[in-house]
Order: sequence, then C-alpha cells, then structure tokens
Amino acid sequence: MLKALENELKKNLFLPFFVLGVIGVLLLGMCGFVCYDSSGREIYFFSIMLMKNKEEFIKENMITIYSLVNSFTGIWFMTFLPALLVIPFVIIMIEEKEKGNLTFLMIRENDSVYCLSKLLSLMIYGGLVCGSAFSIFLVFVLPLKKYCYITPEIEKMFLAYKNAEQLYAYVIIDLFLIVLLGMFSVLPGYFAGIFFKDKHMLICIPVLIRYAISQTFTLLLVNKSIAKDYAKYEKIKKYDIENLLYYPGSVKWLFTLAFMSVLCFAVFVLFVIVVKKRKFRGVYG
Repeated sequence: MLKALENELKKNLFLPFFVLGVIGVLLLGMCGFVCYDSSGREIYFFSIMLMKNKEEFIKENMITIYSLVNSFTGIWFMTFLPALLVIPFVIIMIEEKEKGNLTFLMIRENDSVYCLSKLLSLMIYGGLVCGSAFSIFLVFVLPLKKYCYITPEIEKMFLAYKNAEQLYAYVIIDLFLIVLLGMFSVLPGYFAGIFFKDKHMLICIPVLIRYAISQTFTLLLVNKSIAKDYAKYEKIKKYDIENLLYYPGSVKWLFTLAFMSVLCFAVFVLFVIVVKKRKFRGVYG
C-alpha cells in the first residue's frame, strides 16, 4: 500500500503539476470579494492589490484584515477549486491509459490498494496545493494589517469564527482548515473519474457538482418556509463542505467533517466495485 501511495504521490506532486496548481488556486483566491466601494461597485482582492493608493482605499472603506484573509475562500475559489485540483488526476489517467500502464497497474495491484492510493494521493495533493497557495496569499495580505480598520467588538466576532484568540492563531487555524477543504474538494473529480473518461467531462463535472450544491443552498436560503425557521437551513447547511471553514471543533463542524469522511469512504468503495466489475468483463481503464 505504501509503495503504491508513494508512486501515485510522485505522479501528482510532479513539480509542474504542483506549481501550476498553486498558481491556479492563488489566482482563484485573489478573485475573492472584499467589499463594496462608495459607488456600490464590488471590489475584489486583486483589484485592491492593483491600486496605487490601496492603503488609502483600505482606510477609507474601513476594511478589516479579517475581511482580506477571508476573501481567499470566495465564490470563485469554492466553485472552480474541484476542477482545478482534478487536472493532474485527469492527465495521469489519460497518459496511463494511452501507454497501457493503467492495464498493468490494475492487473498487478489489489483493487482496494489501487483505488485507495489514487484517492489518498489526490487528497494529499489537494491539501498541499491549497495550503501553499494560501501561505503565499498571506504574504500579500499581512503587510496591509497596519492600514486596516478594527474595533475590539469586530475582532471578537471574527475570531469566534475560527475559535481563535488573536490574529495569528486565526491565520494558522485558517491555514489548517483550507488544507482540509482542499483535501475533500478533490472528491467530485475523483467521483467523475469513476464513470467518465473524457478529459473535458472530468474537468467540467466537478464544477457542475459544486455549482449545483451552491445554488441549492442559495435557493433554500430564499425559500419562505426556510427563511422563517433559520434553524432548518442550519441543519441542511451542515452537509456543505464550506462548513469546514467555520467554528472548528464545534458539533456542527465535527458533523460536516464526519459526513465528508463517510462520503469519501463511499466514493472509494464505489470505485473498488466499478474496478472489480471492469476486471471481470476484461475491461481496463
């Protein structure tokens, strides 16, 4: 098992894959929404970084350092992250199939080992890429702290989101949570890889899955019956991966973590079943 995992990690952590993955995730993070300006226009992190007078803009709009940090996991990040993280998986699977290596691997390795090594290596890749991208993002964000607006009440509210006591503890916890998010965000791509072999479908399906989930929760939030009883929405929201970013250690957070773990195991078992059926029919890849 360890040998198989090591081989898969070498493929996924191939330097160009890793570097391009980090750059892609960093760009997604920089597209995060920060605030509205005085004219009502949406301001994103990258647009602040491009401003010549960004220090004055941050002061005038009373932007907090926490808002800048949180902008990393905006809607663009959450929607396109699954597709971005699955690209190495797609390239490797296609290359292995074309060269005949996939047939060799499926015959030589135990079905469970083959499927688990693919999943774990992809999860490790996702976590490392997201963690690295967020670390670089912080290099741009933290120097802006001295220009940011803050009051004890606002800071206390933001710190509560991560169960932290100060900014740097908040950032470290956020880093851990984003690594965790990256690990589980590969599941839609891994799931798509079980049934689809077309490279375009493998990249598009994870985006469609994430978009559908996001739209479902948005529609639930505006539903009249749910809006009247917000507790109902909170119960449903526990099943969303985005929940991993808030209130770590709480019952709600632990439920989301457990649900994602069960989902991870279910997808793995499904992959094993599909591989066994393909072997039985003499179909490899």
